[in-house]
Amino acid sequence: MKKLIFLILAMSMPMFAQTTTFHNLPSSGNCKPVDQQDGQSIPTGYYVCFQATSFNTSPGFSLYLPSDESGYSLILEDCGITYGSKVLTSGNGGAGSTYSQTDTVPVCHEWSGTVVENLVRSSVRTCTRYGCKTYFVDTVTDGSGQFSKVQ
Repeated sequence: MKKLIFLILAMSMPMFAQTTTFHNLPSSGNCKPVDQQDGQSIPTGYYVCFQATSFNTSPGFSLYLPSDESGYSLILEDCGITYGSKVLTSGNGGAGSTYSQTDTVPVCHEWSGTVVENLVRSSVRTCTRYGCKTYFVDTVTDGSGQFSKVQ
């Protein structure tokens, strides 16, 4: 009987959110500042990094957010990441075209998720005494992500 009462109480207790979302701003480095978590503005100092940790530039992924499902900071470091292909979202592929890229982060410290980066293409022209060359550079305009706790 005590087990049944405990089970009923446990089932009626509120569950913490098992999913979190974020929005990031552009940045020239591998770490992008995050300005929102779960649709709410957050203070500065939180990042999504396309490297192993905020200090270790080896390949990987890391995420720093103010809270997880229990109210503590969510820190994911040394995670793997699988980069998706760039998908043209507007334009003809030349300068001014926009792209979206969806990357997957497999289970890392009991969380997994996806990161979407939005990019814009610009053309750069460089010249030397041997001639000029024009090439394209894709720059992140913003991004977002969704991570879920893996049971």
